Amino acid sequence: MILRRAGAIRIVLLWLVVLCTVVMVSPAAGAGEVKIGTSESVQGHPSISGDRIVWQDNRNGNEDIYLWNLATQTETRITTDLNDQENPSISGNWIVWEDYRHGVNPEIYLYDLTTRTERQISWSGDENYQKQPAVDGTKVVYMDSMNGFYNIYMYNVETQRRSSLNEDSKTQWQPAISGDDVVWIDWTTNILYLYSISAGGQPIAVTDGNTGPKAPAVDNGRVVWADFVNGNDAGIFLYDRATGIKKWLTPIPTNQDYPVISGNTVVWVDDQAGTSNLYRYDLTTRQATRLTNGPGNQYSASIDGDRVVYVDDRGMNPHVYMSTIGSIPQPVVVNGQTKLPTDTDHDGLYEDLNGNGALDFNDVVIFFNQMDWIGENEPIAAFDFNGNGQIDFDDIVRVFNLM
Repeated sequence: MILRRAGAIRIVLLWLVVLCTVVMVSPAAGAGEVKIGTSESVQGHPSISGDRIVWQDNRNGNEDIYLWNLATQTETRITTDLNDQENPSISGNWIVWEDYRHGVNPEIYLYDLTTRTERQISWSGDENYQKQPAVDGTKVVYMDSMNGFYNIYMYNVETQRRSSLNEDSKTQWQPAISGDDVVWIDWTTNILYLYSISAGGQPIAVTDGNTGPKAPAVDNGRVVWADFVNGNDAGIFLYDRATGIKKWLTPIPTNQDYPVISGNTVVWVDDQAGTSNLYRYDLTTRQATRLTNGPGNQYSASIDGDRVVYVDDRGMNPHVYMSTIGSIPQPVVVNGQTKLPTDTDHDGLYEDLNGNGALDFNDVVIFFNQMDWIGENEPIAAFDFNGNGQIDFDDIVRVFNLM
């Protein structure tokens, strides 16, 4: 009797596959998504701190820095120089960026939102350059070639003094800062370092030089970065200074890159859905979920608390968007089953409805029989495979096609 019913369901599903391949619903954009700014110009490299978001914008024929205030819903142009200003970073009342007003070699400038004044905090000369600034509190870090090679320098906004953090290595780049912690990559040795500003001395080698770490970020002693595994694929890794534990957060065979971290949330760019989307890992629940699923690519993320800003290329020009990370409802045991459903490919959708750790035809049958119950009792986003905001037959068809 059960086999006969399963056979009938299979026939129904096959017909649904035929019907639903004619009209497929496009995935919806990320929940709670907000478009930032007033222009449709090319935008890039957003950074967020509290209610303020900065980015680079080419609406004036060159790259300028703009600011959006979420509290007042107002936009402010920060730079007016006719040359390019790029790669901004914001923390509180301070904004820093790369500035090309003195030639092809960039320098670092700082803007004070309280006094509405800017000042140059590094000098490139004819041959040197300063790039990749990052600010947190009253400290700015950046890479500087003033010694003929790359070192990480720090500028103290209060004392207006700058210093080299570590000159033992001569090829340092990709700095990031959070409070007392600074991280960077040694280009020659492929080692990721964690440095304590107050302690000084030698930095901690987070990696051993046998891999290819890149794009590090740090928050409260926890470091995340992308590293190459399984050939050309990159995964997201975490190091916790408090415990000394290092672990791979995303052991799935796709390419993950450019992680950012704030509190217990790690966000990165992932191509497992065919386009570059943002995914989130909760360090408390140890759950990975898909954060954005817009029609284009999402990348260049910045995070502060539960707000994530990023670039999305869905339109004519790449634009800055923001999504808010709320508490994500977790699935419950499906009616008639004994185990929690699982997300076998970590895309935020729970295709393993019977909780046996694999997607099989029984999951499709359960979905077919319990469609109404799932729509009433489960978090819709966890089973909405076509992204139309509801549970329907097309979701069942998509699970069937995944087998």
